[in-house]
Amino acid sequence: MSIFPGISLRIVLFFIAACAFVTPILLSDRKLRLTLFIFLAAGALFTLVNLKWPIARNALCYAKATLGIIEHHFNLFAVAKDRAWTSGKPIFFTMLAAPFVWLFNANTGTIIASLIGSEFFLWMTALALPRLNRCCGLDPSLLPLELVLVAFNPLVIYQFWSAYPDSLFAGLVLLAFILTDIIATEPERDSRWYILGLGVTIYLAIHTKLYGAVLLLTCPLYILLHVRLLVTRSTHRGSKIGMLAAVFGALALMLVATKLGMYPLLDFAEGAGFASYEGGLLHLKIRAIASSLSMLGFAIMLAFQAALLFLATRVAWRTWALAPTVFAALYLLGLLMFPGTSYNMRYFLPAFPFLAPALAAGFRSIRSPMRRTILRIYGAIALVLVLAFNLAPVQQLFHPIISTVSARHGRLSAWLENRLDNLRLPVQIAIKKQIDAINAEVPQGSMLYWASAYYETATHGLAEHLGVKKGLEIRYVLRPSEIQAPGGSILLTEFTAAAPVDRLWQAPRWATVKSLGHGLFRLDPIRIGGEH
Repeated sequence: MSIFPGISLRIVLFFIAACAFVTPILLSDRKLRLTLFIFLAAGALFTLVNLKWPIARNALCYAKATLGIIEHHFNLFAVAKDRAWTSGKPIFFTMLAAPFVWLFNANTGTIIASLIGSEFFLWMTALALPRLNRCCGLDPSLLPLELVLVAFNPLVIYQFWSAYPDSLFAGLVLLAFILTDIIATEPERDSRWYILGLGVTIYLAIHTKLYGAVLLLTCPLYILLHVRLLVTRSTHRGSKIGMLAAVFGALALMLVATKLGMYPLLDFAEGAGFASYEGGLLHLKIRAIASSLSMLGFAIMLAFQAALLFLATRVAWRTWALAPTVFAALYLLGLLMFPGTSYNMRYFLPAFPFLAPALAAGFRSIRSPMRRTILRIYGAIALVLVLAFNLAPVQQLFHPIISTVSARHGRLSAWLENRLDNLRLPVQIAIKKQIDAINAEVPQGSMLYWASAYYETATHGLAEHLGVKKGLEIRYVLRPSEIQAPGGSILLTEFTAAAPVDRLWQAPRWATVKSLGHGLFRLDPIRIGGEH
């Protein structure tokens, strides 16, 4: 048995323990610490409740990659560019998940990794907010409210058990901001280790999501906005400037080497994700930008809803500080040009903390009865939304209402469905029904064809990890048409990573199809033994 899983697991557990140990030291505000621990506990609770649901969509790609890492004895170089394993996704999140997948299974292991990533995101939020408040000149007593505004929404809570890397990435973006702010605004401090830490953070961010490369623009620009302090008051000025040049130069060279195919841990080739960023930058489309702006507005409405009324004050708008606003705006600007942003509101997670100080300032400036009323409305809506999108019994209570709205307002329903696509509990419930149908209807020892072309072979090999019972002979194909005509009936499931349907869209020519349940079918040959 390889020793690498044990080493990786110890590193992860040490990181978690270190976070728990240093949090009380770095967070001097007792109420802020208490608020943080409440949300960390709530996220863990939702994760435990939802561990039974199968992962969906791109989470399947990351799960598949973890199996590749384990099969290659944690040799990342053997897996990172092999799209049969990674589907072109960066490698860091799967590396984090791999020891837990090794201990449990691909479904549970990747969910645990997203739990760790989300806990890290909230921890970084709690560390970033005091610095944002200092930049904006706000009272530290507002910090607990700001953390609530960032965390108390269905999108953030879902990230705890999503099996996605977006919260981990968001935490790395915030860590990059914190380190950059220390380097830029505390020139008297010996921040050379912080510069090295910033380089490592950006390196990990790029290996979590390719979009992390935007930090090569946001962080230097933030420092340039404080360049006078760095030049006139900085200690170790020469070595700091030299280290900054070396760190960002090395990261830029890594990206160039990746583009040339010379760096083994990243993939910029066609179909790996980079081409979409590149295409959005080189071929700007007004419609794509408008759609991304629409998603940004929807994400802000979903996260902050009634609390946005706090922005209707002069104090709120005067709160914006130039440097943090530029940092967040540049991060968002790149996203707006990326076509995938129009259906991925989770990309906006790192921007939420930058809006919180303005909301808190507006809250403080409104008279007490009004602000309490708004805050209560906000809290009630937030609680309903969190439960509806993160707790199956509550979601199923709302299902009839959603169906009624869909029937009456088809366009509105389609618009909402596209924007709520990142909250995938309904899809995961449907996938669980599909797997339950397989376990109930397919006899032990039978052959089951698993048809899925999602990211080509991303779901191939994952059946048992998603909850399909053992003892079946499972054959994986891209589409049902690849199945050769047998002598008798066969069983087939069509796994699309979306909500399964009871109709097979690609029935083989040699068979008639009978639905046996959610996404499970029996194929009966039209000709048997020469008889028509």
